[in-house]
Amino acid sequence: MKIAILGFGTVGEGVYKILTESKDLYQSRFGQSIEIEKILVHNVAKKRDIKEANQIITDNFEEILQDPNIELIVEVTSSKNQAIEYIRKSLMAGKHVVSANKAAIAVDFKELQKIAIQQNVHFKFEASVAGGIPVLSSLGRLIAFNDISLLHGIINSSTNYVLTEICKGRDETEVIAEARELGILEANPTDDIAGFDARRKLAILAMMILQIEISEQSIPSFGITQVDSRDSEILNKLGYEIKLIAELLNGEKSGLKEKQIALSVFPTALNNSKFNRVNGMMNEVTFNGSYCGELRFYGAGGSMYPTANAIVSDIYETITNKPLYFPVKENQYENISDQIESSFYIRIPDSLMVNEDLNNEIIEMAEKILLAKKEVIIFSKPISNQKAVELFERGLHVIRLNNKIK
Repeated sequence: MKIAILGFGTVGEGVYKILTESKDLYQSRFGQSIEIEKILVHNVAKKRDIKEANQIITDNFEEILQDPNIELIVEVTSSKNQAIEYIRKSLMAGKHVVSANKAAIAVDFKELQKIAIQQNVHFKFEASVAGGIPVLSSLGRLIAFNDISLLHGIINSSTNYVLTEICKGRDETEVIAEARELGILEANPTDDIAGFDARRKLAILAMMILQIEISEQSIPSFGITQVDSRDSEILNKLGYEIKLIAELLNGEKSGLKEKQIALSVFPTALNNSKFNRVNGMMNEVTFNGSYCGELRFYGAGGSMYPTANAIVSDIYETITNKPLYFPVKENQYENISDQIESSFYIRIPDSLMVNEDLNNEIIEMAEKILLAKKEVIIFSKPISNQKAVELFERGLHVIRLNNKIK
């Protein structure tokens, strides 16, 4: 099978290296060779460490699209809108597509599934969620005969690294600067630390499980931009560790009513949870299914080879199996994401301490007051996800408390 790679950054290079270094092994196991015919780049003149790749690079997508010998497209660009165009056109041309682009998939899930079904081609995206962990392929098989009632996940390795270091007592500014130098965070880390990346991944997981269209913007969420070493210090003394947790609740077995769903992504203080051992660049996703019970998936959440490995696995799934689709159906669920109530840790930062009305408002919410003199810090009575988001947007430090996630 001849393939093309769209994008030749860290992940694209990883895919190239795995396929070329293991070429003979794969051919002996699967009886079919994988030939990289073209690599799409923005700048063909750029010097590259892999000199052999220079012979097959192009900056012309139409050249790839019109080549009848290219049967499969690996899309690993960093764009969203351009990636959607590339994926749609490739599928419509009857080419299989493997993508790692969670931004494009989350926003265009319904249409991409529809085109893939119409053209009877594979559209696979294992690497778009949880990096190297085979979550989506496993989930795809499970939902054929399991109702998934509960999902919890640490699905952004960059923020997990930052929180792990902050929970060691390190200053958050220092940790974020270090993570950017190491390439764990982008130069502009907003997608990760604001929770947007995790929210997109949760939307993809939820659309697979529920087979309805879900806008990522409809998911109550905020990231770790207002979590600092002071918050960690206070919560650690009380036995908590902070993790950015994505959650899906579905139906009666999750504590809701039948056909009710709720999604969220929040920094969460966990006590005696298995997620507390998920540190650094590692991810973990857990499902509860009607027949399979609880399943946990743990592994590296990002970087070159774990992500590239997930892409290569999708390529060989394409060679050896029939397509598996997740068509979006009519929505029969009641989404109560905004209404779900939890207790939250709330701290008023120094810059807002002069606001006496705010201080009094927060103290009135308290189930437990931790400090109320130089600082106002509380464990709140149950408040809605919507209210928690509002408090966060007003500049407060807000962290969900959860003793049920095990």
